[in-house]
Formats: sequence, structure tokens, C-alpha cells
Amino acid sequence: MEDVQSSPANVTSHSLEELAQHLKLSVGTVSRALNGHQSVSRSTRERVRLAAKATGYTPNPLARGLSGGRSGLVGVLFSHFVNSVTGVFLIQLVKRLEALELRPMIKIGNPLMESNIDIIRDFAVMKVEGVIVLGSHLDSDSPTMQPLTQAGIPYVSLNFGGPPARAQCVQHDRAAAERELVGRLLELGHREFALIGFYMGSYSFISRMEGIKQAFKDHGVTGKALLHQFREVREKDESTFDFGYRMARQLVEQKTKATACLAGNDEIALGAIRYFQSHHIHVPGDISVAGFDNLGFSAHTTPPITTIDLEIDRTLEMVLDLLTRQIAAPQPLPPAPILVRPSVILRESTGRRPRRRGRLKPGKAP
Repeated sequence: MEDVQSSPANVTSHSLEELAQHLKLSVGTVSRALNGHQSVSRSTRERVRLAAKATGYTPNPLARGLSGGRSGLVGVLFSHFVNSVTGVFLIQLVKRLEALELRPMIKIGNPLMESNIDIIRDFAVMKVEGVIVLGSHLDSDSPTMQPLTQAGIPYVSLNFGGPPARAQCVQHDRAAAERELVGRLLELGHREFALIGFYMGSYSFISRMEGIKQAFKDHGVTGKALLHQFREVREKDESTFDFGYRMARQLVEQKTKATACLAGNDEIALGAIRYFQSHHIHVPGDISVAGFDNLGFSAHTTPPITTIDLEIDRTLEMVLDLLTRQIAAPQPLPPAPILVRPSVILRESTGRRPRRRGRLKPGKAP
């Protein structure tokens, strides 16, 4: 345990960086301590609190901009809206930046349009201290990023689904998570799986498929396991829940033999469960259903949804650690893509392989 001690009265801290330097702690640790984060030990939280009081430190979001000519601005390019989970990432990122006394400047772009170039150029002109790109895998040699490179402004990419970037990048190891989830289902006796909402042209789902195939290989059932793919395109104005409902209907109409259904995300999974329940198909009694993203509602459905948690807190902590280290570094850091392994959350929507033989079909009303 660390000693709890205050700071000398003749030491003053006008910024979070000065307080962190005085305590010989990282800026992230000091920020989390001041915000009562449970990942920081109680003794460290108390030590930081006493030091802040003794040095006269008070949080001030403008302090960085008023000292040394620094702007305190961080550009955030939100370039790829996939589903609800990307919005959650954005909200949590804003909160964390503000806790670090950094002021986010958020711009909405499109990874397939030239508007991103203009946004990045604007960030460079405004002399932001760093840039975070959410949802893209832009490389350091990409023309889009050249204004930042030329201005010496660091940036980090939180890659939601593309291949690893040749830059400071954080992304999720979807293959490892899917491998673990499918491995658990194989242990429960499942051998045939239905995939709904998997777009195989997407790198995100390609990596998930790699994990599924590796799980089959791990359990020695590669030659016997079957994958039934249902990947229709969402109709215009069709909600993700309705899409899952429609995919489940197709699954039943095509008389699948699958005993486990893997959905592209939790919203699709919930839509599928609603279809099954409305047609007296029991989940998980007749078919198991698993989602992806661990959205807020997933633990409160009937039944609660087995899913994969993207570890938002841990992911954003790595993103901000990469960015703040680059801001503080006198020389640019070499490219260092970081993989975050999501967690498998087992809930009641999955269970042992049902005893039924043959194809899935609607049940009878009680």
C-alpha cells in the first residue's frame, strides 16, 4: 500500500499535468483518482486528493489554453456510425477528455467521402493538441492525415472494424472473442450454427468468422460443423430490431437445422428472439441466440442475451494513454497498433443443445 501524504505548501499545481508530475503519476491515473475511479487504489485516490488540496489545484478546462499558448483542444473525427455502441463510445470519450481537462471538438465525417480531408485540415489549422479518429483505420501515410503529420499533431485511431492501421491504433480482437464464444457453445453440444446479420465483405465480420472456424478446429469438429448464413441487406428505414426479426423468420422458413444462432449485434439478436418467442420457439430451449456489443438493454431482456463486451472503459483508457503520451513525447512514437480482447458474457439466451432432431419449426400456443 502506498503512503498517504500531502504535498509541501510551497508547491503549486495549476494544471493536471503539473499535479501528475509532482506526484510522479501518469495524467490518466491522477484524473481517474480525482474522479473516484475504482481502478485506482483507495490510498492513491486519497494521496491525489490531499495533494490537489495542498497545492491549490482546481480543475479548469481552460487552464491548458491559458498557459504556454496551448489550445487544450482535441479534435474528434467520428467517421463511422455502425450501431448504438459507437454512440456509447463517443459519449464516454467526451466525458474522459473533459476529465483530463481537454476540450473535445467533434466533427462528423464519412470514411468514404472527401469531407474527412477538410475536417482533418481544419483541426490542423486550429492547432489542436491531438486528434482521435473514431471508427476508421486511416494509416499514417494516408493523404487524409497529411495535414496532421506535417503540423506534428499526434493522432490515434479507434478502429471499429477495419484491418490494423500503420499508425497509433487501438482495435478489438474480434476473432479471439468469437472463438471463445463459439467454443463455449460447442462445449454445450451445438454443432450447427445460423449466422444472421453477418456481412462477409466487412473486415469486422471476416475476423469474427476466423474466430468461429478456429473454434471448430479447436474442438475437432471442423468437418462436421455447419454454418447456415442468412445475410440479406437491411431494407430502407428498417430498424435493426426489425431486421433481426425478419432474419429469424427466414431462418425458420428455410427450415434450418441450426441449434444456435449468432447475430451481428445485440439489436439483431433481440429482434430474432422476439420472432422466436412470438412463434412459440423457446430460447434457449429450442435454439440458443448470442449477440455482440453488450448494449445496455442486453442484460434486461427475456431471456438476457449472451453477448461479447467491447470493454469500452479499457479501450478508451488505451486510446487516451496513446494520445497523451504522444502529446508529451518530444519525438513521434513509432506505429504501435494495440489489440483489445473483448469479453464473452454468458447469459440465459444460450444453453445446451436442444434434444430436438431435424429442422427448427414454430411451436404450438399453450
